[in-house]
Order: sequence, then C-alpha cells, then structure tokens
Amino acid sequence: MNREILDYLLGRGGLAKAAHLADWPLDPRDQLQDLTRLRQEHGDREGTALYELAFLRRRAAVKFRRADEMIFEREALEQASGEILGRHRASRMTAAGIRTVSDLGCGIGGDALAFASALSVHGIERDPVRADIARFNVGLHAEHELRIETGDLAALETLPSESFFYDPGRRDRTGRRIHRTSDYEPPLEWISRWLPDVRAAAVKVAPGISAREIPSGADVEWVSLDGELKEAVLWFGDGKDGAKRRATLLPRGLTFAPDGEGPLPVAKVGELVLDPDPAIRQAGLVDEIGRSFGLSRIDVDGDLLTGDHVETTAPGRVYRVAEVAEPSVKKLRRRCRELGIGRVTVGHRGVSIDPARLEQQLRGKGDRVAHVILTRRAGEACALICEVPRERG
Repeated sequence: MNREILDYLLGRGGLAKAAHLADWPLDPRDQLQDLTRLRQEHGDREGTALYELAFLRRRAAVKFRRADEMIFEREALEQASGEILGRHRASRMTAAGIRTVSDLGCGIGGDALAFASALSVHGIERDPVRADIARFNVGLHAEHELRIETGDLAALETLPSESFFYDPGRRDRTGRRIHRTSDYEPPLEWISRWLPDVRAAAVKVAPGISAREIPSGADVEWVSLDGELKEAVLWFGDGKDGAKRRATLLPRGLTFAPDGEGPLPVAKVGELVLDPDPAIRQAGLVDEIGRSFGLSRIDVDGDLLTGDHVETTAPGRVYRVAEVAEPSVKKLRRRCRELGIGRVTVGHRGVSIDPARLEQQLRGKGDRVAHVILTRRAGEACALICEVPRERG
C-alpha cells in the first residue's frame, strides 16, 4: 500500500466506502465484475484499493475480532500472528510482572494490538505507511498507552521499555520461506544488542527451528491453534518460566513441559491411537503426554501413542483402530474393499510416502470412510486402518 491509497482510506472517506462492501459476496468468480463496478464508481486506484481491503478483511477475520474495521496489507497480514496468539504472549509478559513492551518491526500492528490489551506498547516500524496503519489499527483497541514511531532497527541501540517482542521476516522477496535464522530479515542475532537492556524478551521464530540455532539462554515454546502448529517463541530473562521446552495448545490453554522422567515403554497397538498435537511433537513431549494419559508408544522412535482408553481431553486426534495391516498397497487396497471402505484419508508417521497418491490408490466403491496411518510398530512398517474421529467441540 502506498501513501496516496492510505490517505484516501483515512482521510477521503475510503473507510466508509469500504464498510459498504462488508455484505458483498466477493466471489472470486465475480472478481472482474466487482472490480469493474468499483473502478467505475470510485476511480481505478481507489476501486482496486477498496476491493483489496474488503478481501483482506475477510481473510483476517480468523485472526482478528474486529477485522472489518482494520486496515491490512497482504504481506503484513500473512506474517501477523492473530489476537489469540498475541494475547497469550501478553499474558506471559504480565505474569512476569512486565508493564511495558517494545514491538520491534511492528508492521501493521497485529501483535502490538494484542500487547496493548495488557501493556504499554512502544512500536517501531521502518516503513512509514505501515507505521501509520499500525497506529490506526491498534488505536481501535488500545487499552493502555501506545506509541508507534518510524525508525530503523539497524540504528536502534537502546530500548525505552522493560521488554521487547521481535518478529523478523521469514520469507524472501519471492515469498519462499526462510529457514536459517541468520537469513531472517533482520537477522536473529540482532537481539544480542537489545537483550542486556531489558528484563524479558520474546522472539517469534519458525516452528521448525533447529536445535543448533536456538540461542543459549533461551527457552522455547511451540504454540498450536486449533490443532495447527503456528509458531515457536524464544523466551529470555523474566519471560522464561523454568521450562526449556514447552508446548502450548490454544485456544484451550493447555500447556506441557518436560517431566524429567525416562522414555515410555513400547506396547502392542491397542483399541485406540492418539496422534499428539503438532506442538507436542515438535517440543519433543510425546513421552510426557503418554504418561499423563496412561498411554504407550507404538514404536520407540515414533510419535503415535496407544491404549484401550484415551480421555477426551487428550491433546491430539484420537482414532479407533479397526485393523493393523501390512503396508503393501496391493494388500491394503484389497483389504479396504473387503471392509467396504470407499474413501480413505492417509497420514504417516516415521515413514516417507505420498499421501495424496496413496489416497487415490486406495479409493474404492464402498460407502465407509477410513483413515489409514502408515507408521512403524516396534521397528517394522505397518498400516493402521482406523475409523475417522469426530471433531471435538
């Protein structure tokens, strides 16, 4: 978004016009027709901007409660965490007694918005247009003192707050994900200049961060939302809670940490299997979950847990095992047809397969639906033919 478009939205009635688009279907099949109409009514650039804002507000609704009042940029929205994740971080800061936070590279204000519900926020953003968008967005919600300034983090030596949050860019100019922390924009190592000035810090990194790239002195929290792994956060100083590794499952608010005990025993496949939440798997806490819920591993190196009873509160997806079968495609296809299974979804743990291809190969004419998990049982490859679980409330 450029300055002229932002001025149109903020100062020349653009937001009021955008509000009228809330009831439009915005069906992609009608995009050309909708754009033509808006350009005729408001001008080419203005009509295009109104359509883009309306479209992004629809996408942002899953992240922000008041998305229909906010201003978004496509790239910045992709990186924005969303209110549930942001408020969780804010709650950890306030639990540590933190009252002020600097949001470094605050973008359009998605995280600053969440922090402002509990803390005084000092945001810094290099792009002056994004900084103005952040002021507008956070101003809709701010319950505490808010100050957002335009500045370059490269020149930032000291911080005016007792904590900071840092969310560096993790995509290159072509949109591809960046995996090495040294290639983040700005690089992760920049935090070393700010850490001595603060009591606490939180740094958002890719959830697949390798152990060797985790800075010394940091605790790591992997966070999922509705069963989808969203992020990893490095915690420093008073933001740490005593657990070097932690998995947090939102919005349920469940959180797990190492218990200091040894590995779980391996047992035969029971009536049920639990595929743990991805935050638990990434944090390496499968054994802890198994002990908490009285389950065993299927394989010493696998993530699946099993038992004859799994509590409904167990963190992950629970499947009822109909049969343990050989992993041969030919034998699996024949067995699925014998069981009247027509549609199959495929998962895999500890083996390398193409799930989409196998789903096609196993598709039949039956009316039953099954979930097939290719995995290892006591070191040997196997296939678990399972009933599809009901979604939890």
